[in-house]
Amino acid sequence: MSTVPKVTRRLSKSRYLSGLQCAKRLYLEIHARELATPFDEGTQAILDAGTRVGELARERYPGGVLVDVEHFKVAEGLARTAGLLVDPSITVVCEGFIAFDDVVVRPDILVRTRGNRWRLIEVKSTSRVKDEHLHDLAIQAYVLTGAGLVLDATCLMHLNTGYLYPGGPLDLRQLFHDQELTREVADCQGEIPARLAAMRQVLAKPAPPAIEADDHCFAPYECPFWEHCTKGKSDRWIFHLPGSRQTFRDLMALGVQTIDDIPPGYSLQLIQQRVKDNVEWIGPGLRAALDTVEYPVHHLDFETLGSAIPLYPNTRPYQAIPVVEPHRVHGRPDPTRCLPVPGCPRPLRGVGRGAAAVSGQEGECLHLYRVRAERHHRARRSSSAPPPRPRPGL
Repeated sequence: MSTVPKVTRRLSKSRYLSGLQCAKRLYLEIHARELATPFDEGTQAILDAGTRVGELARERYPGGVLVDVEHFKVAEGLARTAGLLVDPSITVVCEGFIAFDDVVVRPDILVRTRGNRWRLIEVKSTSRVKDEHLHDLAIQAYVLTGAGLVLDATCLMHLNTGYLYPGGPLDLRQLFHDQELTREVADCQGEIPARLAAMRQVLAKPAPPAIEADDHCFAPYECPFWEHCTKGKSDRWIFHLPGSRQTFRDLMALGVQTIDDIPPGYSLQLIQQRVKDNVEWIGPGLRAALDTVEYPVHHLDFETLGSAIPLYPNTRPYQAIPVVEPHRVHGRPDPTRCLPVPGCPRPLRGVGRGAAAVSGQEGECLHLYRVRAERHHRARRSSSAPPPRPRPGL
């Protein structure tokens, strides 16, 4: 890492949000991006799902114009967007470039309203409004109004978990829910100039701020520099203590760095004390339970698939659809018993058929760790009726 930053680059919405989470994260994103851990397949899948949700949201505005310019070509993007904004025949602009106070934002959707005003719409692949969404919209509104646009409303478009997908083409009016947040966003804008000034002061320094890694590294998003910032930590780092996170914070305040350094007699939960003792512990009833098992043992593990966009008829966004891992006997995969999961036209029926086939064989099927979830999905496995409606907010 260079000891003195050569240039403090302009900020963007994502960098502003990174700065709100952690000043060190912002510094590293701009001056030492190479230290970030590359996205794994799971993270990339989430990002891809968000991209697809954004594409569907734009389809709700068939006359919209997409500013299809790569993010680093700022000058080109600004020029193209400016031309669209002054053209009264253009009623919707998607992913345009707008700059003010050396901050560039790219609003997902801008809709022209009465009197040459604009409705700002941010699209999220979530099922509800979260606190971080208000700051997301606030920095965009700050830049847009500073650049001279008059906003009629500020809105968040998120997925509607009440939408029951019947099959066939998606009903985009039902798939999404628009929530106006004009007042809430306005309340978040007052501190933006001071926050931007503080972030620029951090970025002008020769080294990143000394900020200790802790729970803030995962709220609201997992920081890509976690591995870099914790590479020197002990395997017994106090962060790994299970149970109450307040205990971790209290011990950190006392200067305790490892689990072994916890003072004798310090009040801990039972599971925390067992980890501190660092002695293998086996539940007293385990041996008796294992003695009741009949062999051969069949392992049938239920997992769930929760897609942002419904994949099967009679399901909803993010509905937990049970699927099954390959059937195993004595811990060895049995490829003849792999059950049809993603891609099966009726996953619930596939689960039911597979479970029935296993239950008819000699031996037993072991219950796995999340017993309540397993029972819930087993109860539904053979039902041909539409899955029940998820609870509100899920």
